[in-house]
Amino acid sequence: MQTFAAAVRSAMAMVLALAALGATWPQPRLLAAGGTVALSPTSATLAAGQSVALTLTAEPPSGSTLGAWTIDIGYDPAKASIACSAAAESLCNAGYASGVVRANGDVLPGATAAITVATLTITAAAGLANGDTILLSVNTARLASDEGVTHT
Repeated sequence: MQTFAAAVRSAMAMVLALAALGATWPQPRLLAAGGTVALSPTSATLAAGQSVALTLTAEPPSGSTLGAWTIDIGYDPAKASIACSAAAESLCNAGYASGVVRANGDVLPGATAAITVATLTITAAAGLANGDTILLSVNTARLASDEGVTHT
């Protein structure tokens, strides 16, 4: 498999405001060779205890295919909880590590356009103060092409 994207670290956080103020995060997340990882919707406003569903997508660079992926989303578990539901070609582990949700999977033949990887349901902690924000970060995004793989 030919890898066309590198790790993206949490220093480049996507922001989700889950209290009184809405906020936006970078959309989409551009990877080294032009592939993208994105969360939508791009903003949400919630009170403590309320939830919002976000769609996690991955897209290969133009002219390439997406055959496999591993994406880790980081968050502060003191401010929110996350449940995940995987798309047909994915696995999603909300308990991968403390404050980390992992989605991984593969599709053959590879996707030539954006695909839904998972749905993440973010629930603001009951004690979240009005105006608090929760940072969601792409800790790892490894995308691989299926180019050169024999499909049988």
